[in-house]
Amino acid sequence: MTTSAPREYIPLPMQRRNLLFVVLDGVAIGLMSAASSFVSVLVIHLGASPVWVSLLSSLPNAVGLGMTLPWARFAERRQGRPQALYAWSRLAVHLVYPLVALVPLFLTGTLSAQVIVIVWALSAFPSSLSNLMFTVVMGHAASPERRAFQMSRRWMFMGVANMVSLPLASLLIGGVTFPRGYQILYASNFAIALFAFYCAQHIHVERRVSQVSAGRLPLAGRVRQGIAELVSEKPFLTFISGKAAYNLGLSMVSALIPIFWLKTLQVSDSWVGYFNTAAAAATLISYVPWVRYKRRYGTRPVLILSAAGSALYPALLTLARGPIGVLPVVALNGLVAGGLNLALFDGLLDVCPRDREERFIAINLTALQLVGVAGPPLGAALLSVLDIRWVMAIASGVALVGAAIFAFARSGKEVTASPAQPAPSQTT
Repeated sequence: MTTSAPREYIPLPMQRRNLLFVVLDGVAIGLMSAASSFVSVLVIHLGASPVWVSLLSSLPNAVGLGMTLPWARFAERRQGRPQALYAWSRLAVHLVYPLVALVPLFLTGTLSAQVIVIVWALSAFPSSLSNLMFTVVMGHAASPERRAFQMSRRWMFMGVANMVSLPLASLLIGGVTFPRGYQILYASNFAIALFAFYCAQHIHVERRVSQVSAGRLPLAGRVRQGIAELVSEKPFLTFISGKAAYNLGLSMVSALIPIFWLKTLQVSDSWVGYFNTAAAAATLISYVPWVRYKRRYGTRPVLILSAAGSALYPALLTLARGPIGVLPVVALNGLVAGGLNLALFDGLLDVCPRDREERFIAINLTALQLVGVAGPPLGAALLSVLDIRWVMAIASGVALVGAAIFAFARSGKEVTASPAQPAPSQTT
């Protein structure tokens, strides 16, 4: 059973200052997200096969699979400001955008698409560290009682930025000769990345004290110690089991959904932008009711409901026969996404031992990267023998297994108090 660690106290003025920079950072990421949502569309237009499109998701996960645990050890041993490590690692990730913009200047056709996939995969080296530090920094920028409020505001403003950027990106890539519109879009992202870097540096998080033993065990000893440590945290094991099954189902169709839109339904790039805008708008309006529901009932009901709704998304898409039929399904998925974002973030921190967060967050990421490596090729393999609609329905079934596992997840330190109340002054 997870033991509740003393709640950390963060002065309310500092939490309010952090909220400003957390939100501004989210706005910058929201503006950049339009470009990332069109990467699969770009490589499809450049002639990438379904296998190469699937590698766009699976290769970064393969890189992350090998890097996340070493990065966790590095982060645990590093005495310093976690926000600085987060800011620099994420800036390194965002270098991928100008690189993607440069590739079509020197290469064309299928080779250009394949190089873009490889460049995208290389960004996973710093992304493994950035993803780890994101949870650490955001989890400690506010007290546990105000964490859902902080993250909902970040994701709401990120959604607004995403809604603004997606139509503009659609107009740009649709109104400029291919692939120049894509190149302009990706090149402009780096300027926004510099602003995000500034904001991340100004989020105040206390220096982390290393929990790593000074002595170094042999590899076999470290493995045995890690397994014993993991087995002792049963709520964490249940949580990541559900999350892994859920993510496996959705990762199976991460590359197939754009193919379904572009090849099966034959929608235009502009419609893809409208789909993403509808999802962003639905997510945006969902955060306030989800935060209220979570405050009243806790994390677990939100997690079960939102995960089940999201798991049905691929199956519901198969009922569409044109772009008009896709819009309500995309909007429904957006509505449950707000609750899922809040529940997965808080749920992970609830089941992580407070003094070993980096390690357990890394284990969580490694499990997700493992299924992320397996999922897209599995989906592509099924596509070779089944109709795409059947593959999407099967993927929903797998994801629903994860939602069912969440129903059995338990946390030893879930916080359901009002986010307006600061935590008592205690040391961490």
